[in-house]
Amino acid sequence: GEEAYSLAILLHRVLGKDFDRYRISIIGTDIDNLSLEKARKGVYCENVLKNVDASIIKSYFVRQGETYQVSDQLRSMIRFQRHDMISESCTNRFDLIICRNVMIYFKKEIQEHLQLNFHQALNRGGFFVIGKAETLLGTASTRFKPYNARERLYIKET
Repeated sequence: GEEAYSLAILLHRVLGKDFDRYRISIIGTDIDNLSLEKARKGVYCENVLKNVDASIIKSYFVRQGETYQVSDQLRSMIRFQRHDMISESCTNRFDLIICRNVMIYFKKEIQEHLQLNFHQALNRGGFFVIGKAETLLGTASTRFKPYNARERLYIKET
């Protein structure tokens, strides 16, 4: 859940006063139900937040003894759901898909299959972000245009 909450914080901070003008919905997925339950709770130990700016902690977390819980405002923006990205296709349409440092654990054929599924799930002009150790493969490499290749940020044009 950390990446989903980080994205929500980033969007809230960047949009500022205009935040409420947008209908933002973030979906975090995992195949593991225990991980999903932990993410839904949004409770983190102090050491997980050690490199987080104090103003962000104050604005987006509620201290509960030795832990911090993500604010209800952020938690309401995010749905966590079980999804097996290898055997289940995405039926939603997205403006942004972040899949960082997951595909490296799969064979190249599966990586390409996943990348093509993500391409299909993105809206035209949508962004796809992968980890720095990952690359686009096969047909998928022709379906995305690099937006910032160094940061592994791609855009769907067609």
